[in-house]
Amino acid sequence: MEVRGPMSDIIIKNAGYIIDNSLKIYKNSSIIIEDNIITEIGKKTTLPAPEYEIDAKWKLVVPAFINAHTHTPMTLLRGYCDDRRLWDWLSEIWKAENYFDRTVCKIGAELAILEMIKNGIGLFADFYFHQDVVAEISVKAGLRAILGSTILGEEFVQQGGNEFLFEQAKKTIQLARTSELLLPAIAPHSPVTVPQEDLQKSLELAQKNNAFLMIHVSETRDDVLKSEDRYGKPPIEWLNSFGFLNYHKTFFVHGVWITDREVRLLGEHRNGFVYCPVSAQKLAYGGVPPIPELLKNGVNVMLGTDGPASNNVLDILQEMKFASLLISFDRWDPSMITVKDIFQMASVTFRKSYLPNTGLQQYAFADMTLINFRKPHLYPINEHRILSHLVFSATGHDCTDLIINGKPIMIAKKPLTLNEEKIMDNAQNTWMQLEDQIKSETQISN
Repeated sequence: MEVRGPMSDIIIKNAGYIIDNSLKIYKNSSIIIEDNIITEIGKKTTLPAPEYEIDAKWKLVVPAFINAHTHTPMTLLRGYCDDRRLWDWLSEIWKAENYFDRTVCKIGAELAILEMIKNGIGLFADFYFHQDVVAEISVKAGLRAILGSTILGEEFVQQGGNEFLFEQAKKTIQLARTSELLLPAIAPHSPVTVPQEDLQKSLELAQKNNAFLMIHVSETRDDVLKSEDRYGKPPIEWLNSFGFLNYHKTFFVHGVWITDREVRLLGEHRNGFVYCPVSAQKLAYGGVPPIPELLKNGVNVMLGTDGPASNNVLDILQEMKFASLLISFDRWDPSMITVKDIFQMASVTFRKSYLPNTGLQQYAFADMTLINFRKPHLYPINEHRILSHLVFSATGHDCTDLIINGKPIMIAKKPLTLNEEKIMDNAQNTWMQLEDQIKSETQISN
């Protein structure tokens, strides 16, 4: 599954604006990519016999967007169960997921990865079963992926039992070592659905293999109340009692109902935190994570779309707008969060903390997204409005080109590594078969 091979020399010419990893803005400049590496950002416009020459007039070039939390195979459940509270929603989703074998997961993941390419996303953190097929498609597509093997307590397991899930997690770790595009993660579902013994086992497995550790936490008030009833502490405080926060590659996802003390704990340990505002609103969690306080305390705050069944799109540009507006609305104060803060969550925070040799800076492995700013909804334009337009006006549909690890993945809106029409047809046909099967077996059981 190794991705090394013939390298592409690329020149991106005459870019209207470039924003690098440090948020420095270049005007009317070019980017030279040689053997996967950015060798120059500036006025140079010549490169001997480049394989690709991209005219970026009217375009903004940024470090490729990152989706820090999703469940890729769940594209097949897009729109499947709307208008439900979290646990009612989960009950219906889990019933449908009983039919998600390895083949179904592959079809769903293909659709998700195609969608993310079209939306300028160059790295995503997955959180699901059958991560071997997610790895296969990611490498074929040319995207970076964090492969999060899900762990669940026995009462919730649908995919072969608890021990099977741990064996899959170990295989995923080995698989991630076969490609420079892949990173391993252990993904225990939550403190509510995974017993302490398995949470500790997950932590030890992550530490032993230098893998990421990702967990949903404090999504609802019920999650917090259950934790306090069982353990005498809210979820993050309880997880801290046996070392979860000590591990520097731990990501806490959602965190809608975390306490001030938990914010301070996350800051002290410089943990990762993933904010998924659209999903939180759709599933009506009834609160907003304390993002301004998390940032002030030095927490690595990132953005995620969550799964396509609870969003319902994989558009991190749309997510930026919701992320900003939800905080402003909740606090009655638009100054609580800046467009700079939001952009960093979507594009550079992960890189600075965990993958600093990638993105858009000299001598980095070239990961960048080009966005067409020659659109009525993005005018008038100048460098003081760039980030504002990106956060509040642009959408994934404005992304035109994607380069990951120095290789072109999408040029002029056309994916180069995946067959767009075939993937959509496969997803449609697979869902129709699944829907018939679910309806048939539901009628029999009734």
